[in-house]
Amino acid sequence: MTVGAVVALLLWLALWSGMTEPTTALSAYWVVALLWLPWLPVLPLLLRGRRKGCAWGSIISVFYVGMGVTELIANPGAQLWAAGALGLSCVVMAILVRYARQWPAETASPG
Repeated sequence: MTVGAVVALLLWLALWSGMTEPTTALSAYWVVALLWLPWLPVLPLLLRGRRKGCAWGSIISVFYVGMGVTELIANPGAQLWAAGALGLSCVVMAILVRYARQWPAETASPG
C-alpha cells in the first residue's frame, strides 16, 4: 500500500509535468527526473519493509505537500493538477507516518 501510494504520486507528477509545463520533451524528462530523484534511495527501503524508509519518505513528502500548496495558490491554470498532487502527497505522508509509528524500532547492532 505504501509503495503503491508513492508510485501513484510519482505518476501523477509525471503526467502533470508532461501535460502542462515543459515545451520540449527533453525538459519534461528533466522535470520528471528531478521530481523522482529523492525517492530513489527510499523506495528500496520501503520494499524491504524498513522503518527508516518510512521515516525518510515522510520527510521527503513534505516537499511535495509544499509544492502542491504553492502551485495551487500561484498557478491558477494548473489547480486541478496541483490539488491532485497535494492530495496524493498528503495521503503518502499519512501512510508513511502511520507505518513508521506502527513498526517496531530497529535495533542497532553493537559494534
